[in-house]
Amino acid sequence: MIRHIDYINGLRAVAIIGVLWEHLVFAHHRTGGAFSFQAGPIDLTFLAGSGWLGVNLFFFLSGFVLFLPYARGERTLDTGDDLVAYLKRRAGRLLPLYFLAGAVILALGYRHNIPTSETWLSQWPAFLTATYVFNPETFQPIFSFAFWSIAIEIWFSVVFPVFVVVARRFPLWAIVAGASALSIWLRMEGHKVVGSPLVSGHTDTLIHRLPDFLFGMLAASAFASGVGRAVLRSYATCVFGLACMGGAGWGFHECDPPPLKWSALI
Repeated sequence: MIRHIDYINGLRAVAIIGVLWEHLVFAHHRTGGAFSFQAGPIDLTFLAGSGWLGVNLFFFLSGFVLFLPYARGERTLDTGDDLVAYLKRRAGRLLPLYFLAGAVILALGYRHNIPTSETWLSQWPAFLTATYVFNPETFQPIFSFAFWSIAIEIWFSVVFPVFVVVARRFPLWAIVAGASALSIWLRMEGHKVVGSPLVSGHTDTLIHRLPDFLFGMLAASAFASGVGRAVLRSYATCVFGLACMGGAGWGFHECDPPPLKWSALI
């Protein structure tokens, strides 16, 4: 029987609020340059500008939740039937809402955001296969730029079984360390191409974002072994997480533009 962790839903809520804040409130005001967030004499605008980190948190939680049943021994990927069962569960979780939301957005975009019927029709193959994230030119599709993160989630779900198998042969911490080093190097090279810390197809594809998911898997492994439970529940962890968010927000708010090396790290 799969045991669920109630406060993971709380972290999902934090991620959702952060993303909604970033897209609906802060980004709008930041464009006009009129937004500030004060706590008495302290300027906390940099903290208010950290909502985009909700995407990183979503990826981390996906890695955690996907791997936890395998770390606990509640599920396996030993047979072809196990793999098929996993893919069915994951497809049932991700694809219905992805297709529904995308179809509605594409239908609306035909009248409002997409200039011609030819352009509109050309969006469908990439949308139906979630392959737009493999092309830097279409990484943020014109029907909805935010769909890049959903496609990354889908493709990590596809390759996740590989990491479950690899984690049996090699220490998970070593896999995370190797993937992180490769990802940071690739992100730094990608930022040189685009010259910007913003999301792009040169810096945020699956290979660039793998550490987000893999750190979640590492946390799940620690949690399953009992090592990470107190850490995950502690107030110190929350304070540390907020400090990291604040530091990232400060870097993007105070530095114009922020150092690209910082962007590669986060």
